[in-house]
Amino acid sequence: MTETYGQDSEPATDSVASLAAQLADPTLRRVFVEALAIHSLLSECVIDRSYTIPDTLAAPARLSPFGRTMFDEIRAKNQRLKPNDVKFSIFMGFGCPEGILIDPSTDLAALRSGITTEISKQRVLFPYIFGRELHDRTAARFPEKRELSASQTIDLLKELPVGVFQAGYTTVGPFGCIESLQARTLEATLSVPGYYCSDETCEEVHRIKLNTSDTPPRLAPANKTGDYVTAYLADKYGGSEDPHARLISEAFLAEYQVYNLEASEAIIETVVDGLNLDELRAVAEVALKEGLKAHGAKSLSLRLGSVVNNPAAFVAGLSTPHLIQLLLIFPDAFIIHAVDACVSDGTIAISEHEVRVRRIDRFGGNTAWAEIGRRGIRVTGKGDFVANRLMEMLRSIYYDKSSASLTPEDLAYLVGPSASNVEEDYILDYAVRGGSPEELLRNLVLGSRAAVHKAGDYLHVSLEGMEKDEMLETLLWKLGASTIALQDDLGRMKKYEEALSARISEGASQDAIRAEISNLFASLEGALRVSLEFCTWTLTNDHFLDDLAFVYDPQPRPGVLAFIEKYSPATDNRFQLDLTGKNTLSALGAGFSRLAKAIDRLAPDEYLRPTSQIPAVCRETNHPFAFPHTIPFFDLSTASKRLVLDSLNSVSRLVQDEVVLKVRNATIHGDTEFPSVGELGLGLEKLAELRHLLSRSGFYPTLFKRAETVVDELGRAVYSFHAADTTIVLNRPSWAIAPKMPNTSRRMIAVPACDTMASGPLRFSLHGRMGDEPYWKGWPKRWSVKREYGNLAHDAQGQMPNEAVG
Repeated sequence: MTETYGQDSEPATDSVASLAAQLADPTLRRVFVEALAIHSLLSECVIDRSYTIPDTLAAPARLSPFGRTMFDEIRAKNQRLKPNDVKFSIFMGFGCPEGILIDPSTDLAALRSGITTEISKQRVLFPYIFGRELHDRTAARFPEKRELSASQTIDLLKELPVGVFQAGYTTVGPFGCIESLQARTLEATLSVPGYYCSDETCEEVHRIKLNTSDTPPRLAPANKTGDYVTAYLADKYGGSEDPHARLISEAFLAEYQVYNLEASEAIIETVVDGLNLDELRAVAEVALKEGLKAHGAKSLSLRLGSVVNNPAAFVAGLSTPHLIQLLLIFPDAFIIHAVDACVSDGTIAISEHEVRVRRIDRFGGNTAWAEIGRRGIRVTGKGDFVANRLMEMLRSIYYDKSSASLTPEDLAYLVGPSASNVEEDYILDYAVRGGSPEELLRNLVLGSRAAVHKAGDYLHVSLEGMEKDEMLETLLWKLGASTIALQDDLGRMKKYEEALSARISEGASQDAIRAEISNLFASLEGALRVSLEFCTWTLTNDHFLDDLAFVYDPQPRPGVLAFIEKYSPATDNRFQLDLTGKNTLSALGAGFSRLAKAIDRLAPDEYLRPTSQIPAVCRETNHPFAFPHTIPFFDLSTASKRLVLDSLNSVSRLVQDEVVLKVRNATIHGDTEFPSVGELGLGLEKLAELRHLLSRSGFYPTLFKRAETVVDELGRAVYSFHAADTTIVLNRPSWAIAPKMPNTSRRMIAVPACDTMASGPLRFSLHGRMGDEPYWKGWPKRWSVKREYGNLAHDAQGQMPNEAVG
């Protein structure tokens, strides 16, 4: 190539003032920040040791006058360096204290096109970190390695799909390097999800380091020149602060709207991890149809480099990596609408208690995550994430200057006297301080059609045609303020108890009373089935080493009842438990006392946990471990163990009570003497006592919500959780180590009767199904890795006791 680099376009003088003026121009600002985004992507790609920059990358990258001066200086000092490599290295350097190195006349479209060519020829490689393909291939080709050499990395990546990433508006993947309609931060990385280590107590997915080129002297010419340019600029200008960096940083934040709470990274991870290939194709098809309506076939075809006429036919032949990049070219709203549509029409079949989530946090946005449930996809998060989203949504409703329909004064009126004299900018603070999420939405959103419409726009959901109760549930879900509803057999029991009591009081006929009794005992059987399975699992499963540690799955699990049949076999076939879940009231009622007997027969010493399964912090210090047994019952306090056994026997006694059985038989046997009014009333009392016992003990899985947190000047914290008429309190810090058990979640399943003393009652998070389970089975593998002694001290950092405290 022959090019006179001094003939680049003439920009304004490189100074802080002129840079600020350029960044005030939206078009020029986009060029600067997109060049920086492309720089971040290419900084984490893999190239061969012979790689040098081609004309297709060098020509579109334009240098400022200061950049051209640097080019001339560096070429004069080292003429062996290739011009293209020098120019592109300066371009990738972006700027230094003396000035900005790139020029806004840079041709971004041509630059992306050049990168597309390099990707298609496998001269520029990106690791494919979605799915499990990289993990499986690494385990097969380079088992038990924590770092791959450059040659191993290249061999591996050439066998895998093209990695999909996005920085700013630029995405890379199997379609090449293309522009998206929305900015995101799915940064490229050479540190990829790898393996479980040999420590059985560790559930962290450790990462594998990939490498590009090799250490000198085998460094690729492009990388070698890049190192030379970086060192040259640092040596000449690195002694002072760069005044341009702040301006570029602020422009970057503004252009990419990084302060919003959309959590795009979490959305795409959940969509990819939580859907199988057919479901992912269906979502891509719906998004593509919406994209064609909004932007036209020609525009999308040019963007993708493929002709798009029939969306169904187009996506049918695409692989998962293609589908991911296809989705990334669209705004989040398109993806959300597509997922919601597929959930609504059953293409994505979500069961009653199911929530699909991402498998792993790949991009470091772990304060927020996305979930797919029966009301579609939503974003939620830790700490005050949901409260901030509520505030942001209310601001979009009442502070939008483009619409005069609702104003801050309207919000102040609805909030009431507490906001009557508050300045406009601070009314939002007062609006969200009082009341439950349900109350806030009813008072501030659902009372106005305009507010409902704007709330739907903010959450990317249509609320048209819904009743207000359905709107409320949808808004709560989409905001991240609600959770999947648990089964509520106890609530149904209470309702039917009240209905039966009313029928008795009004002197209803026996047939009318029988109908209520039938409903009541059907709900009782449901409550006992759920409770017996939950109790058996809670008391006998090793939650610490479970694949989903301390996570409760509301789906039926009758198989756990095999424990009862093994350790306390039924002496009467009527009481034998059916492990498929089809159990009679008699078998369920007897099952609780049999569970108590089975547990009481076991010898605790036979279930001591192997030393290798105890966290290192407990092995090496005097911190006690909260779960020294593989059966949790043995780790409860002495008083709690007695309470659990007594309560289990009480459940059986109440279910098998003579009066209760007589009331129940009144609906089964027409020739049986019908119970008297007194017997019906006494039976109701027994059933209410049983319901209260299942509730207050936690034997029936109940969702506790965090109500209050108090932290004193020493950092001691008290967390209060409420569920119906029951409260539990957790205290931090705790001397005992209880890793993996949830502590400060907004919601959790807790069993008050099962107290572990210092660590509080046994408690669980709700299960989110992480993708297509057969596909993910066995991922990641657990292996030992060869470690260098010099790395051991570094690896040990962060392993202090406070990190393991539950």
